[in-house]
Amino acid sequence: MDQLNGTTGHTSGSGELWIAPKFQIFPLSPRKYLVREPVTGVEVALELASLQALQMCSSFRSVEDHARRISSALGGQYTEEQVTGLLNRFSGAGLLWSASGMARELVREPDQRGGSGEDALEDAAIRTCGRPDSLERLLRSAALRDREHGVRRRYWVVDDSRDPEQQEATRTVVGRAKEEMDVVYWGVSEQRALMESLARRVPDHADTIHWLLSPDQTHEDVPGGTPGRGLNHVVLLSAGRRVALLDDDAVLEPQLAGAPETGVRITGQPPAARSLAVSQPRGAELSPSPVPLDAVSAHGQMLGKPLAVLLREQTRGRNALTREAVADLTTDDVAGLQPDSRVVLSTNAVVGDPGSADPSWAYMLGDEGLYQQMAASPEALETVTTQRDFWRGDRRLTIPTSRSLMFTTCTGLDNREMLPPVAPARRNEDRLFGAMVQYLFPDALTAAFPWALPHRPQPAREWDRASLDRFSRVGVNGLLASLADQTRGMVPGTTGVSARIGVLAERLRGLAEADRYSLRDWLAQEQLRKRANVVRVLNEELTAHPDAPEHWVQDVQRLIKANSGPVGDPAFLAGTVLGVSEPSPEYDEQALRELVGHYAVALTIWPELREHAVGAVAECLSSASG
Repeated sequence: MDQLNGTTGHTSGSGELWIAPKFQIFPLSPRKYLVREPVTGVEVALELASLQALQMCSSFRSVEDHARRISSALGGQYTEEQVTGLLNRFSGAGLLWSASGMARELVREPDQRGGSGEDALEDAAIRTCGRPDSLERLLRSAALRDREHGVRRRYWVVDDSRDPEQQEATRTVVGRAKEEMDVVYWGVSEQRALMESLARRVPDHADTIHWLLSPDQTHEDVPGGTPGRGLNHVVLLSAGRRVALLDDDAVLEPQLAGAPETGVRITGQPPAARSLAVSQPRGAELSPSPVPLDAVSAHGQMLGKPLAVLLREQTRGRNALTREAVADLTTDDVAGLQPDSRVVLSTNAVVGDPGSADPSWAYMLGDEGLYQQMAASPEALETVTTQRDFWRGDRRLTIPTSRSLMFTTCTGLDNREMLPPVAPARRNEDRLFGAMVQYLFPDALTAAFPWALPHRPQPAREWDRASLDRFSRVGVNGLLASLADQTRGMVPGTTGVSARIGVLAERLRGLAEADRYSLRDWLAQEQLRKRANVVRVLNEELTAHPDAPEHWVQDVQRLIKANSGPVGDPAFLAGTVLGVSEPSPEYDEQALRELVGHYAVALTIWPELREHAVGAVAECLSSASG
């Protein structure tokens, strides 16, 4: 193995944790490579075995732990002592980063650019669709919290209902709320007026504006409204400002589950979850209790904050972050973290319905506490996978590095820089929105609070355990999000927003115009990628629990079997993505092409629409009041 000529040996301190950052790799010969660490500029020539050893250090571990794993992975070709010596030389050369060193780096003084999020958040938006009772419950809780905390903010109620009776019922609820709150109803006529105003300003793209925003646009096989269209209206209504986005079945009653943990954690791990309908293992009962907190203001205080400032506040001015705060990170996580990275999105924990679409979520979360609940008995497993009463969230303030966004209760959006549009129809618009934010702003952060807001759909929902025998399907928004995720790795992080939009739009146009066989091949790859990931995660869960009870193992095996089959006739893949009830290959493929093409145009014109949004919204409000 390499002697790392030109570097001095270095013995890593006992107990320190180390990770390999992202490298630039240039082949010098079939078995030799030039490795460059771009942050420090360190360059080292490495033989293939040494490069492989370095790349295996993709998570924070001690040198001894890394050495054991690498020696085993290389088939015992090198002893643990040899690998330990090599890793010590790597750390001395700057090819490995320490957890304590990274913790110190992240709290250094950030560049001063933009606002810090300390000014008050004056806007909240509520998406609603045919649930006037839920909306009224939310508005009552908002009015009560605002009185308690002495604040006054504007609430925009964005109504996605197409039923005239439901629209009138929602207008009536808003009218009653206006007696004590500043509430604006943004229904069909207001949405249509905004769409027409923008189409006059950007006439060459009136069709795409209609597709993005029109309440008259019909979307087949989309029950329960078009959540993406409502989100597009919210993003335009809040252009240049920060906003708290609420769903109508949430309640502004902040709660804590026991005592929150101190400090802050940066992690790519999913949030923990516990069923509130099943006894907790080893007596660790969750007892949600109210907390006197203005949830909307808490989101506002976080949005726009640089990571270093956030960490300094959480360490109470000590300017020191423990290595445990970063110990969960991987090489991919480390690459996107800088002291001046800013919080663009914020979320909180959820108590009640977790918001997930099917019970397979419970098996794939990788949470030991939830596993213990499911493993307790067949009856407990059935409760977890039919009822939807959970605590889901982190126990301390967390910066997640690779977590899907979920608009379940309240989400903070910093819209002072351009936030993206989404496809107007079908579910999982939050998945696409989160992927697009990360694509456009690679250093953007999400902050996850340890307190929860209740999520209480009416009537209460249950999962169908029969879904354990259905394969996981890639939908339209998942397809677009996957493309954004893949493209993100192909574009340098320093590339500007307009250029990033251009790259992704070009890929979208290419797919929209691809021949039939290329389109079907792309769809097949995405479906297989989705299913393979499900099977991989589930197999990891089986490996992690070799003594799992049979009732849990049987369910996991059902999910694995459902996702292990072929994708079937590629002619029907477009219909599978669109979720149509009666597939028609030619029609479905054309519909998918049009959707992808519309989204490509929508991305390119969105910056211009955003520039016009403030004036157009003011025009609509003036017309409505007149």
